Amino acid sequence: MAHIIDFSGLFAKFEATTAAVDALTKAVQAKDAQVDALTKALQAKSAKGGLSDMREQILANAEILWPMVQTESSEKPTLPPRSNAIPSGHDDEFKAQVVYSFKQGGTEFVFIKGDFAHTAEEAMSYLLEASMSMMENWLPSIYIERDGRGRAFKSNATVGGDWFGAVR
Repeated sequence: MAHIIDFSGLFAKFEATTAAVDALTKAVQAKDAQVDALTKALQAKSAKGGLSDMREQILANAEILWPMVQTESSEKPTLPPRSNAIPSGHDDEFKAQVVYSFKQGGTEFVFIKGDFAHTAEEAMSYLLEASMSMMENWLPSIYIERDGRGRAFKSNATVGGDWFGAVR
């Protein structure tokens, strides 16, 4: 006597389970896509915050360093002038520097200059490194240079770039 086993119910449950697994797989993929999108958005925001944070630290360093690099003829340190950290460039050649002026709309002079870089972010990083190097060792040997108009300024090569004293 042959026994017949009915597997139809088992196959129906298997097909339902397979459909549920497929639906869950699609839901997980959709969630993964959302997580990827959020991760990219956070990384982009972090990169912007990173530049802003670097600029803030560079300018704080420059403000502290300003009185230290004044000419020896100064009777007392002057207040830091208006300054800004500016990246510039194109393609894969960028630089960043701290520029200052003594009045609104006045001539801007370079105070700290970072090394050339492949991206604006890397240029700002080099500028931060230069300002931090100055903070570590702000009294190296200094030499006087003159620009095209004969004005003297202090200049010194430092790790990550150069720095320049006040033009008088």
